[in-house]
Amino acid sequence: MIKAGINGKEAFFVMSSEEGEGSLIGYRGSIDKDSGVTGLALAVLAAEQLGRGMTLHEYLMETYDRYGYSKAYLEPMVMTGEYGMTMINDNIMGYLRNTLLPAVCAGQRCEWQLPGSEDTLVLTGGFDHLDLMKKPAVENPDSWTTTKRNLPDDPAQWPIAIRESINILEFYGELASERRLPKEQRIRIMIVMRPSGTEPKHKNMVKVIAPPRDPERETLRRYIGRIDKLSRAVLDAAMITSYDASLVEYDSKVAEEPGKMSFAALSPDDRLELLRLFPIIVSTEAKLAIYFPLRAYIRKEAARLRTLGGRDFHAAYKLVRENIWGAAPDGSTKGYLTHFNKTNGIEFIEESVRMSLFGQLTVLSSDDPKVGEVYVQALLWFGPELGRVVFVTLLKDRVLMDLGTLDRDDPAVQAEVDKVMGELADSFGPKAGIDRP
Repeated sequence: MIKAGINGKEAFFVMSSEEGEGSLIGYRGSIDKDSGVTGLALAVLAAEQLGRGMTLHEYLMETYDRYGYSKAYLEPMVMTGEYGMTMINDNIMGYLRNTLLPAVCAGQRCEWQLPGSEDTLVLTGGFDHLDLMKKPAVENPDSWTTTKRNLPDDPAQWPIAIRESINILEFYGELASERRLPKEQRIRIMIVMRPSGTEPKHKNMVKVIAPPRDPERETLRRYIGRIDKLSRAVLDAAMITSYDASLVEYDSKVAEEPGKMSFAALSPDDRLELLRLFPIIVSTEAKLAIYFPLRAYIRKEAARLRTLGGRDFHAAYKLVRENIWGAAPDGSTKGYLTHFNKTNGIEFIEESVRMSLFGQLTVLSSDDPKVGEVYVQALLWFGPELGRVVFVTLLKDRVLMDLGTLDRDDPAVQAEVDKVMGELADSFGPKAGIDRP
């Protein structure tokens, strides 16, 4: 730590960093951060660990094992268009600030169901960053910054730049299943929600901090995988909360048009997919009209194709692909996906599909026959060559999660991927785009 002068007073400054990998380590008279400092610090750390006979990755795993593992996730909800800013500022932040936060701070029991789990997140506290700039009831001008001293009492009258920079809400929580444990044994959870200051986005940020593992109960890999899965579930719960708060304006407009699918009509999983994987709110109508029906068709056909093999599979697969990509009767488009690409951009549907496939893989064991269905879905969406690449990438991510490791080059990971792909090759044959590893 380096002692630095801040506002004429001594303070201890350790380091700061930001999402662009820049860092400031020690105070040098400037608050600017750059990646050179980060690289230098990592080089020094790598040299120190080399002297211990360890790599940086091994040192990181040792640190997790000694002090505990933490995982952070960030997921923005992009809301452009006529209703975007209303949904972000009035509906989402309005509900969080004026309804949820007061209830939590008043000690009311507020719980979020964690998707994919029987456990719930109990919100135990919260904090509004706007309060940082409000003048205290007992005035102490010496404690005010110049900006704070000159602000009106009513935040609505503050300059927009100040309001937007600290328009942040924090919530703290614990798992309902751990509330009887001593505090030091509980997982600590923090959720930060705020609008973006530069883009039409509502940001949901989650950090989960776990106590050190019990080596008699689980391996380090399982421990990391468990916390990663929990972090994703907490973020999903935060997304659902933000989503539900955003419905008021948009659903009323959708309901005015007969035949339109309302957000409220979607299942919880599809709600998450709609917002997390297809974030452009002005294109939601296209996804409701095209993507979900097409996804249902492909899943149904993949379940049928999985029972076939060899030439039968190849012939049936070709026919289904033609239905997806083939020319429409009036010749105006080339099937569902080409029409979708013309109006919305294929990159959005590709990301949605990848995450949908991965979501299916996460609930299947590697020897489950339905893994073959997911593989066929990848082939139908992306074609035999790219589909295989996409599936192998997602399968490896699934194995990494299952083994609780971050090392993509781990021989155990590759062995499991090769095993699954070998079984698929035996089932479908090389005409399905698979050769044995």
